[in-house]
Amino acid sequence: MVRNVIGVAAPCGSASFDSVFPEARRYREPGVRAALRDETERPAAFRYSERHVQCIWFDPSYRPPELRTLTGERVIVEDPGVWNLGPGPDFRQARLRVEPGSRRMQGDVEVHVHPGGWRDHGHAGDPAYRDVCLHVTWFPGHVEPGLLPAGALEVSLAAELQRDPAFSFEMIDPAAYPYGCRADEPPCRREMAGWSGPEKRAVLEAAGQERLRRKAEILRDEMQRKGLGQVWYEEVLAALGYRRNRNAARRLAVSLPLARLRNLAGGCEHTAYALLAGAAGLLPDEPEGLDAEAAVMHRTYWNAWWKHRGDLEDAVLPAGSWTLQGLRPLNRPERRLAAAARMVCAVQDAESRLRELAMIPLPELSEHITSMFEPPEPGFWHTHTTWTGKTLARPAALVGKGRMDALIVNVVVPLLASIGSPREWAARLDGLPVEPMNEVLKQTAYHLFGPDMPSSHLASGCRRQGLIQIFRDFCLQDRARCGSCPFPGRLRTWKKQPSYAGAAGKESA
Repeated sequence: MVRNVIGVAAPCGSASFDSVFPEARRYREPGVRAALRDETERPAAFRYSERHVQCIWFDPSYRPPELRTLTGERVIVEDPGVWNLGPGPDFRQARLRVEPGSRRMQGDVEVHVHPGGWRDHGHAGDPAYRDVCLHVTWFPGHVEPGLLPAGALEVSLAAELQRDPAFSFEMIDPAAYPYGCRADEPPCRREMAGWSGPEKRAVLEAAGQERLRRKAEILRDEMQRKGLGQVWYEEVLAALGYRRNRNAARRLAVSLPLARLRNLAGGCEHTAYALLAGAAGLLPDEPEGLDAEAAVMHRTYWNAWWKHRGDLEDAVLPAGSWTLQGLRPLNRPERRLAAAARMVCAVQDAESRLRELAMIPLPELSEHITSMFEPPEPGFWHTHTTWTGKTLARPAALVGKGRMDALIVNVVVPLLASIGSPREWAARLDGLPVEPMNEVLKQTAYHLFGPDMPSSHLASGCRRQGLIQIFRDFCLQDRARCGSCPFPGRLRTWKKQPSYAGAAGKESA
């Protein structure tokens, strides 16, 4: 047994949350596990996928500027290569410069979580991998002598990124990067064609609970390192940032930690906002074209920021951190930081507040959480979307219903599981909010069920989470138009499980 940071006893391993998400185990048994996650028995659990490591290699905003081989040579990445969506190495025709000596290399790049992935995946001796010039892994270690192509270099990413406090795997959205096309008639759809509606929905329910369980595991690990309050703060800011500004918001929460912000703000929401906006680079010095109300508010915030900005130079984000073009006006980060400032001052004890939320039925949760982010009376940012824009005809919530639902699904529910919330609450997952449809949900549902699927398959928030989990575990991995995807075979095995038949029968009844 281990004891988490707030004193809740929890067993080690995946069983920690099986009483909270009881259907999740069906998704993992027997062998119906993620195709992406490294599940081999190693001393340190790694809760992310090989695709996460591929994203780090491909994206210069994540890839460390300083890479060194395991023998100490410096590697400058001139081109990470073309992301290969077919069989063979992960990236084709990368260009590298190796120091000392300015030796130039061009060839393919293969990515694994552990060095042993090269051997385990059968690449040694495979002619498709003979042009690999660089083997990139998360964990350090050498491939056994003679298995890599002659002259291939080895680079590990872990040490460099673990020294960067701004880096988090949660910043990476694997679905934002290239992935292959599916077959015209995916074999998983053929496999499920004769299944009953309850049987199909049971698959999604189990996958959805597995997604929530994995989130809870990750947050528990983060809580043990940072404490519940800081994790709550980071996850909330990331959720408020939405897709385009999620990473910038998370970086802000890391650069200006909760304890430091609270100490400087002293419980004043205006000061908390000024410090957040100032550190974010979203509090302009002397904006032109302000109306009378905006001028007063800007001066209030600026006076508060002026007092502390000298002490917070190390917390200010680089220019250009935020994406402002193409945003819906109500999603502007300036407004969302007002909600964050309210939360920072309203929630002094995250553990106590979360335990209160744990006793509230999920359908009623949104109303109770709203009070953390919305002041009793509308303020400046309820009627403004920018400093110089027109005043809104009527006040608008700082956090809309869709974002609030996403916050409940992706932050509140996993955190409640992480702190050991009551089992009787967790059993009511039927009330999980239903997040809006997006392209991942639409595509995965279409591939699984075809164009004529009943709307009931997607009416549950948990089932929509299940679609995302199946997509990430299987569809993102597929590089052969479904030809080598293990999901159909695992569905066949799954349906034979007595536990699965019982779950489907329970829904049918």
